[in-house]
Amino acid sequence: MRHFLFFVLLISSLFVSQVSLAQDQGSDFEYQLGGRLHLDYNHSKLNGDTDESEWQARRLWLEGSITWKEDWLFKLQQKLGEVGGGDQEDAYIRYLGWGDKAQLTLGKHYEPFGLEAQTSGNNILMLQASAISRTFTAGRQPGISLQGSYDTGFNYGVGLFQDETQDREIALSGRVGQSWSQSPKDLFFVGLGYSHRANETHMVALQSVVVVDALHLQTEYFDGQKLGADSSGYYLQTGWMFTGESRTYRNGVLSGLTPDSPSGALELVARYDKGDGNWSDVELGNTDASGITLGLNWYLNPKFRLAANHSIAERKNSDDDGSETRLRMQILF
Repeated sequence: MRHFLFFVLLISSLFVSQVSLAQDQGSDFEYQLGGRLHLDYNHSKLNGDTDESEWQARRLWLEGSITWKEDWLFKLQQKLGEVGGGDQEDAYIRYLGWGDKAQLTLGKHYEPFGLEAQTSGNNILMLQASAISRTFTAGRQPGISLQGSYDTGFNYGVGLFQDETQDREIALSGRVGQSWSQSPKDLFFVGLGYSHRANETHMVALQSVVVVDALHLQTEYFDGQKLGADSSGYYLQTGWMFTGESRTYRNGVLSGLTPDSPSGALELVARYDKGDGNWSDVELGNTDASGITLGLNWYLNPKFRLAANHSIAERKNSDDDGSETRLRMQILF
């Protein structure tokens, strides 16, 4: 019965994937209701032996937002799928009355620290975030932050959070960045992030993005104290649009893609990771390793994406190696 209901939801979402389920712009209130479905097939191996082979609703969320008098935004995302079902993602109130230069947010939201960590799971190049990024960044945490951007390309963010991974200890995180662009199809961005956490833990992140027409590159280097010791790591990822579109970044965060052609957009992607990270996707766990991921994205429209990734990795100072093949159908509704 559960699989039947899941199938009904999947088919229904195809018919509504182009529109929000609810929107009212005739009063002081504007509201939207939508969601996302990431249906994955995962096949992973450790030292040549199959460890996982399964289909899974990686992300099945409902999400809604209310804007009041263009000054206040209330947002909630609720997980419904097999991974983290029942948990909340975004759950915050944001004051927009000061414009883009200063937005105050209270509730569960992204810590302003990493670059990839602040990118929506709908928009990241690969089907999983970098092993390095997932180790050094905390993602969404309850707290308060002030973030803003200027027409000059400068952006910033700073906040205090309760770290749910460290017994709700207080964490201070911040990020500044500067971007330069001469046309809609080129960009150069550099950023710096810092986080101070429990047990005198300090972390630093260096970030950069380059976009030249259909080619784009993104990299981050992290250094700090993780996994009980001094740790560091980096990733470098790139993508090339076969169909000529150009990737867009806003405040150093990768945005969604709208194909130029009715037949969609094709993107070839590659990533190299090295260092202390969460390598569980390739069955190596939390360790020091290096790995390569190759992938292909097909964006049929802004709401529908088919993708495939293949990753291989090897643990440092060990003969252990792991791999993962992941397929995904992504629908926004």
